[in-house]
Amino acid sequence: MKKGELLTSQIIGFILLAVAFIIVLWVYSSIAFPAQIDSTTCHESVVLRATFNSVGGGTVGGLAPLQCKTRKICLGGNCKAFEGAKNVLNIKAKKIEDKKDIEKVIAQEMVNCWTMMGEGKASVFSPDLYKQMQFGSIASTCVICSRIAISDNVDKNIENAVNPMDYMFRHKVPGLEVSYYEFFSGDSSGATVQEEVMKDNPAGENAPEVAIIFMQAETGNEGWGLIKNDVIAGLGIGFASKQVGISFLARKAVVAVGSKVAAVATIIGIGIVAGVQTYNVYNNREIVAGYCGDISLGEKQGCSVVRAIPYNKENLKHYCGYIDSIA
Repeated sequence: MKKGELLTSQIIGFILLAVAFIIVLWVYSSIAFPAQIDSTTCHESVVLRATFNSVGGGTVGGLAPLQCKTRKICLGGNCKAFEGAKNVLNIKAKKIEDKKDIEKVIAQEMVNCWTMMGEGKASVFSPDLYKQMQFGSIASTCVICSRIAISDNVDKNIENAVNPMDYMFRHKVPGLEVSYYEFFSGDSSGATVQEEVMKDNPAGENAPEVAIIFMQAETGNEGWGLIKNDVIAGLGIGFASKQVGISFLARKAVVAVGSKVAAVATIIGIGIVAGVQTYNVYNNREIVAGYCGDISLGEKQGCSVVRAIPYNKENLKHYCGYIDSIA
């Protein structure tokens, strides 16, 4: 066997091995039993989703379902918010003797969420092809990593003094030589804590309850990236038109009415498409800016952030266009 042939066979073998590995991960992710779903399972499904999005340009990520289950933590024990729920982590009231005990749980859950979801480095929720081509409005997607409920057994004075962000400035992440603040990109661009995060739950349940959410929002393609996709789409349509019989009749009709009319119609069509896309580019920028808020937009005109917010429908609706997690 020649050297070139050997190299080609090795490349093909590597590709087949990689495809097989992705398929195995996909099957595992798809059939994972609820009791087996943990942070490791979630992270593996995130990696798989990001891989699919990378290979397919964000168009096939949906083939890899996320297996991220919301972690429920009860501080003080017997939280009414989790009454009847399974797999609740109960932390006894005697272990909540200072506000730092609550702040530490919130800070650590934010770190766990950020790490589990790829630290903002992976496009987990890339817009589908239609929206990447700027033919639709963008919405953010969230995973609810944790819900942290406070029991009535916890002293209200301790509860009211809680300030997670201050704790994150002053304390180091366990096992690391950096503060929580430094861990989140050095300038806290990867994390936010909503003011009055311990605010009573308006739903009237055992309050307060904090949600740790991972949110990602991207505007889709812009500039040359958008033009490139338009050209590729146009070439694809042109190629497809040669493969179907009806396209022959269509082409004959265009010739019949004259090349000038066809040219004018083409220009008008391109102008309409460009106009729609331009409008949606600016519209989606505004939408993403609204979701990202105090988080600076990156080169992709989007953001990834883990947030600590009071857990209620209003807050979730404000930050999350879609929620992709298991309750």
